[in-house]
Amino acid sequence: MNVKMEIFKLALPLILFLIPFHIYSTILSFLNGGILDLTGYISPEKAKTIAADYAKFCFIPILRLLPIYLSTDNGQTNL
Repeated sequence: MNVKMEIFKLALPLILFLIPFHIYSTILSFLNGGILDLTGYISPEKAKTIAADYAKFCFIPILRLLPIYLSTDNGQTNL
């Protein structure tokens, strides 16, 4: 495999990790009527809830899929 593909393969979990959080925080900022800012618009209790929801719906599923993702090559499992 070429170098660009290897870099992309290593960066993809990070990309998949950040995109859902960005979408989630954007939606939350519209619901709160302001920019999502943990120091100003959101109380510490609400920030903890956001972090817990993010871990439950974004981070943990990606960690569960990461070994499967790393054990494949171009969509084919290494048997």
